[in-house]
Amino acid sequence: MKNKKSFEDRILEEIDIREVAAWILEEDNPRKWLCPFHDDHHPGSFKVFSLNNRFKCFSCGAFGNSIDLFMKVRHCDREEAIALLGEHFLHERTIPVQQKEKRTETTCASLSVRHVIYSIFSEGMSLLKSGKKLSDAHHNYLLDRGITEEEIVRFGYFSMPDRSILPALCQAVHDAGFAESILLEIPGFYRWKKSGKIDMSVTEGIGIPIHTVDGNIAGIQIRRDILQSAYDSRYVWFSSSWINENPKAKELLEGGASPGSPIDVIRNKVEKEIIITEGHFKAIRAADHFGCTAISLQGIGAGNGISAVLKELKKVKTVILAFDGDLVFNENVFLQEKKLYERLKEDYVIKALTWDMSQGKGIDDVLARNGDIYMVPFPRFSECLGQFYQQKTLRNDTEMDKDAQLVLFRDAVGKKLWQKKYLI
Repeated sequence: MKNKKSFEDRILEEIDIREVAAWILEEDNPRKWLCPFHDDHHPGSFKVFSLNNRFKCFSCGAFGNSIDLFMKVRHCDREEAIALLGEHFLHERTIPVQQKEKRTETTCASLSVRHVIYSIFSEGMSLLKSGKKLSDAHHNYLLDRGITEEEIVRFGYFSMPDRSILPALCQAVHDAGFAESILLEIPGFYRWKKSGKIDMSVTEGIGIPIHTVDGNIAGIQIRRDILQSAYDSRYVWFSSSWINENPKAKELLEGGASPGSPIDVIRNKVEKEIIITEGHFKAIRAADHFGCTAISLQGIGAGNGISAVLKELKKVKTVILAFDGDLVFNENVFLQEKKLYERLKEDYVIKALTWDMSQGKGIDDVLARNGDIYMVPFPRFSECLGQFYQQKTLRNDTEMDKDAQLVLFRDAVGKKLWQKKYLI
């Protein structure tokens, strides 16, 4: 494509992302748009912004510009997306759109192998004699968040290293009995075809090892230090799957393994009751406060595999759901919670935690403030939430500000559920 960059810029500048969304979602009314990137059944979480040509799902975290949206919905590469958008909206034909090759995913190493490699990698910059596993800034952040020194050691937090560790890492991998090429099957690593050199994805932030029931490290989540825009996600995976999305990268690089979205298990002595919440740090505080095992989903829609995890925790009888309080403003959070209930109700007693969101959005915030938390049977919780959303719709929730929604929530839910008999 001649002058491809300038044509791409024209698409981003001249085509309203609302028109792109209406075309590929086959729905002209933005109020009816559902997020195409997760199992969305209720409009409202998926938004587009013409001012900066961006889309954002406030439930699953998907974001990007109009070209990214087209690529992900139509499952095409960037060049094809640019060509089709240009032809449809600007009536300009650039290059013939060819049949794309079927994408081949890199095989991900077995859990046991990932655990060994990630255990080495999570030593971070301390793999070099002059480096530290955890920077002072990251250490202080964890302490300020309420993470204890014992928990820092137990969960193995580390500062994400830069590329200078690669020689030492490759040597440590060899010393552990693996060929260097095993890194091509580990999410986050890849190799340059021309030089044969191993490389890795680099993101500044805190590395959070995600553990299975047996304590193996299944993946590395990163709490990023810096966000480029309000649409960026704070938490991302250490992954090399981006190679599979970029034809140019595929030409130059080998690798591209994806970590998926492994479930994080914070084990405790008591396993008859377990708490399921969103995010690693919330799960730690819940497990510590309630003295039970907690499961962390890396996003509200990341519940696939939860049944298998619960079966490994053989003593579990009661499952307690503790999703964030922003379900007041976003019904999709509750719908995902309800989806978990439907999946698990035949095998377990399901309860839900509820609280006044003025005391905190997440369970960790409420616990830090010594707020009141109520545990209620999930069917009762579901009934009250259903009435709340119905009243929001009748009052036209698009015109209600957050304070008004909180007041309505206290009236519709709080007065029925925030009672002494449910207080824990």
